[in-house]
Amino acid sequence: MAVCAALILFWFAKPGGPQFMPMPIGHGPAPAWSMTATDGSALSSTNLAGRVLVVNFWATWCPPCVREIPDLAALHRAHVAGGLTVVGASVDEGGVEGVRKFVDRNQIPYPVGMAGSNLVEAFAANGPIPTTFVIDRRGNFAARYLGALTREELERVVAPLLAATNGPAR
Repeated sequence: MAVCAALILFWFAKPGGPQFMPMPIGHGPAPAWSMTATDGSALSSTNLAGRVLVVNFWATWCPPCVREIPDLAALHRAHVAGGLTVVGASVDEGGVEGVRKFVDRNQIPYPVGMAGSNLVEAFAANGPIPTTFVIDRRGNFAARYLGALTREELERVVAPLLAATNGPAR
């Protein structure tokens, strides 16, 4: 475990190096999940079935999380009509009102909800943040990342998933 922590610190500390690390993940089904968005709407694997999902676990107090929001927003805007939805899953402990204000102030265009312990456990996202999962149209895991992602990396992963026309398997 100490070697893994040292590797992660080395990876993120490299000047000019990547700010994210692809993490191994099985390509099996993503868990069923649900949460309420800061605007009161329902978010779930059921009502988003058939879409490519980028589920980003983050917090308002996390500098790398905040740094990646413009890239997540740009990706969402560019591909929402083509079947992509970015979903922010906030792990803030201060409550929904603070997160709602942050979302409004930063004009985040994608849905953001509060990630309760059941959602964090379902995704096994109880480690460092940001952690991002990419889920294909059939509801299967396609990728998992630790650290702040770039739009370029996300485009590389989601482009083939958006091109696939297979619908939900659920």
